[in-house]
Amino acid sequence: MANEGIFREAALERLSAPERLDQGLRIVGRPTWVALLALAGLVVGGLIWSIVLTVPVTVPGQGILLSPGGLLDVTADNPGRLLSFSVAVGDKIKAGTAVARLDQPEIREDLINAEAEYRDAVGERDQIVKFQERRGPALAASIAQRRQGYKDDIAFLEKQLGWLDEIAKGDAVLMDKQILTRKSALETRVEIGKAEAQRAQAQDGIRNLDFEATKAQTDDERERLNVELKVAAAERKIRTLREKLDRQSVVLSPYDGTVIELKVNPGEIVDRNAALFSLIPDKVAEALPKADKDPIGPLYAVVYVPSNDGKKVRPGMNVRLSPSTVRREEFGFIEGRVRTVAEVPATAEGMYRTLKNRQLGQSLAKDGAPYEVVVDLFAARDTPSGYRWSSSRGPDLSINAGTTVGSDIETMSLPALSLLIPPLRQVLGSGS
Repeated sequence: MANEGIFREAALERLSAPERLDQGLRIVGRPTWVALLALAGLVVGGLIWSIVLTVPVTVPGQGILLSPGGLLDVTADNPGRLLSFSVAVGDKIKAGTAVARLDQPEIREDLINAEAEYRDAVGERDQIVKFQERRGPALAASIAQRRQGYKDDIAFLEKQLGWLDEIAKGDAVLMDKQILTRKSALETRVEIGKAEAQRAQAQDGIRNLDFEATKAQTDDERERLNVELKVAAAERKIRTLREKLDRQSVVLSPYDGTVIELKVNPGEIVDRNAALFSLIPDKVAEALPKADKDPIGPLYAVVYVPSNDGKKVRPGMNVRLSPSTVRREEFGFIEGRVRTVAEVPATAEGMYRTLKNRQLGQSLAKDGAPYEVVVDLFAARDTPSGYRWSSSRGPDLSINAGTTVGSDIETMSLPALSLLIPPLRQVLGSGS
């Protein structure tokens, strides 16, 4: 064939000779070895880097920013149904400001009844006055008529007594002359006695008329006085109930401060001393002197960490705080430091006293009783908020008490290698 002469016979013999069968076949060029060595160097460097580089281990938590004066609740002095708020979140108010209105159905019902009593009393007074105005002249005319009758009777009886007296004198003369019997003379004396008795009775009638007129006038005055007292009592009762309604319907703030949270909604029934809303008192402690290495801002954070992580936290540990009102990916976080750590888990009532928010407390304690951690916030002059931020000057807004925050507390630093190889974490972390 034509292809059989391509290779020389000597070449073919060398290739097929037994002494060349033990030589390795060359399949990689020199540049490739250089690349492999570089890759190995990168791997070794990465291992060294993962051992030298430390990564912080953090404990998560949630909480709230507070002022040194804490949060104050404005409460209802009396039970009732909440009609409306006259303040909103963010409003600055002064002590004595009307902040809410409560419906007081019992007082309103009492007031309605008192107003009905007042109307009845006024109606009774008007009827009495009209009756007395009609009866007065008629009674006076009747008394005058009877008085005149008594006077006429007295005048007639006095004349009759005069006649009888003359007759008696004549009878005495006739008796002396024994012309008239003693019996006839006594009959005249009897007539005189009857006339005198009738005159005395008429005189008593006049006196009784005077008493009757005086008594009628006194009774009328007493009746008018009683009904006037009833009207006045009804007026006082109405005035008292209106003042009570105004006083118990309007809730006044006992504090100066800024409203941060409304705790109830209009229409809800609230008990005596129930919290209506929370505010931040105006008197807030100033930041520590700027000459301090790590000046502390006027606010501090109270955060709650899970019960299984609480014992890992120690005073002095660094903390990253992320306010709920700020985008962490844009502005980073506020830097802080642990001030204190509670020795025992927090109770629900203890959390409520601190947070003034029962719902938030229940949310933080849903996985078990957490530990309370107090965190100081580092201050900074050159940021709008007045606090030190991790990656920027922070947002162009103020950070206020009452803002909820997420927290990451740096409990230790571990080599990055331990994160890649979990079994090494305990060994490497024991010396951190």
